[in-house]
Amino acid sequence: MATEYAAPFSGTAITTSQQYRDRYRPGQWDYVDDNINGTSLAVTNAANVNVNIANGPAIVQGASYSLTAGPAVLAVAANGGGSNRFDIVVLRYDASHNPGVYLAIVQGVAGSGMPALTRSATGVWEMPLAHYEKQPGGNIVNLVDRRIYSDGTGGIIGPDVNWAPVGPGRRTGMRFRDWTQGVDYTYNGASWVEDGILSSYIAYTPVWTSSGTAPAIGNGTIVGRYKVLAGKNIMFYARIIAGTTTTYGTGNYSLSLPPTAACRTTDEQFTQARIFDSSAGLAYVGQGVLSGTTVLLQALQPTLNPAILNCTNTHPMTGTTGDRWSTWGVFETV
Repeated sequence: MATEYAAPFSGTAITTSQQYRDRYRPGQWDYVDDNINGTSLAVTNAANVNVNIANGPAIVQGASYSLTAGPAVLAVAANGGGSNRFDIVVLRYDASHNPGVYLAIVQGVAGSGMPALTRSATGVWEMPLAHYEKQPGGNIVNLVDRRIYSDGTGGIIGPDVNWAPVGPGRRTGMRFRDWTQGVDYTYNGASWVEDGILSSYIAYTPVWTSSGTAPAIGNGTIVGRYKVLAGKNIMFYARIIAGTTTTYGTGNYSLSLPPTAACRTTDEQFTQARIFDSSAGLAYVGQGVLSGTTVLLQALQPTLNPAILNCTNTHPMTGTTGDRWSTWGVFETV
C-alpha cells in the first residue's frame, strides 16, 4: 500500500538531522555566506606547517556553520614522499560528530593527484574550501581558493567552473557563475554548459614585451578590453600609443592576452592588426599570431612585393612619439 509522509506538521515533526538534511539540501546548495572573494573561511598558508582559516559562516547540507574567535589553525602533515602531495581543506558534515560540521584536511598521497572527497547524501559530506600542494621539502605551494557562494536567487557563484558543485543534490537547470571570467553555466543533467554573453567589455592592461631588450611605455598609453563569448571564445582589443619617454627596445613585439586567458594552440589562431607611423602619417596592415598567453605583432613590409614580418623597433617604422600598435580579434581558449 502506498504511504504518504509530510513534515513538519503536528504529529509528523522533523526529529532527526537526516530528516532536516533531506528537507533543506535539495534546494539549498553548500556555500560560504559572504560577498564574492570575501574573507569568510579563506584559507592561507601559515609558515608552511599549518593552514589558517578565517572567521566566517557557511551552509553545508542545509546545516548552519560559523567560525568565530579564529583564525582556526589546522596542522599540515609532513610529506615523506618523493613528489608533491595534494591536500584539500574542507568543511565536513558528519551528524555523528560534535559539532556536526567542522574543519578538516583531506590528505592526498604524494604523486597521486587530487584526493577524492567523501560525498554521501546520508553520511559524511565534504565541502572544499581550498587545496594546496605539500612539497617533500616542507613548503606549501600553489594554494587554490575553492570557496563557492550563493547569489541569493538560487544560483551559485564560484572562483572557477572547474570547481562547480558536484555530487548528489545537483539538479538540471541549476546555474553557476564563474566570477573570474564572468561566465554563466547551466547544468544540463550531465555537465555544466556555458550560456550567455557578457553584457559589456572588461578593461585590462596588456603587457608589452619583446624577444630582445624590453620596451618601456614611459608616459605613453597601453589599453585593452575583452569580453567572454560562448564556446570558450574571447573577443579582445589591445593598443599601444607611444609617448615622449617611451623606449622601444629591440626584437619582436608581443602583447599579453586578457588575464586568465590562454589561447588553444592545437590550431593556428590569428588576429587583425594596424600599425600607425605618426611621423609619416602612414598606416600598415598587419596581423597578430596567438601563442599561449601572448599575441605576436606582424606588419606588411612596405615594398612592391610585400612580405609580412614581425614588428620590431625598426619595422615597419622606427618607433617615435605618437606611433600606434593595435590588434583585435576573437580567439578560442584552452
